[in-house]
Amino acid sequence: ACMLAKVIAGVGFGTLVATSAVAACDLAGLMRISADRLQSLQHRDVDMTRAESSEGGHWDVYLRQDGTLHTIVRKDFGETGMRNLRASFRTADQFVVVATDVRYREPIASGARTKIARSDATVYLFCGNVVYAPASLSAEGGGEKAVAAAKSLKSDILLPPEVAPYLSRARKDEKSRAD
Repeated sequence: ACMLAKVIAGVGFGTLVATSAVAACDLAGLMRISADRLQSLQHRDVDMTRAESSEGGHWDVYLRQDGTLHTIVRKDFGETGMRNLRASFRTADQFVVVATDVRYREPIASGARTKIARSDATVYLFCGNVVYAPASLSAEGGGEKAVAAAKSLKSDILLPPEVAPYLSRARKDEKSRAD
């Protein structure tokens, strides 16, 4: 069972729940990097070896000019929609994930031009072991469900072998700067 230590409201993010005592973390700074334009960054196409849908998936990795990790984008394509996860990093342990679920008006196999029926984005912030997740506190278990969703997304971004080298390098770069 997950203990929610603190509910944070009125900080410009709506209602957030945190998984443990709230650590010092620049939430506004994380939100800013989640909106950074990626065009000026170094781009790497990375094939997805284990797509979660029959339509496949793709990774895009963006590096700052100094070679440090800025953003990982994971796209999972489906017949009726698409899932886009964008993780933007201040450090390997401080990052924000914007999860966007897109639903099409008709399945892509219908032959009609693909039109978007709905697009919903949710923002999750990670600071070390603390997870900040948007929650509907009026729903029973809303906080716990939000935290579980955030942890699942974190695994979807950080664990796949295709992006592991970029995250490993980010941790090594931080360690060498700290020494």
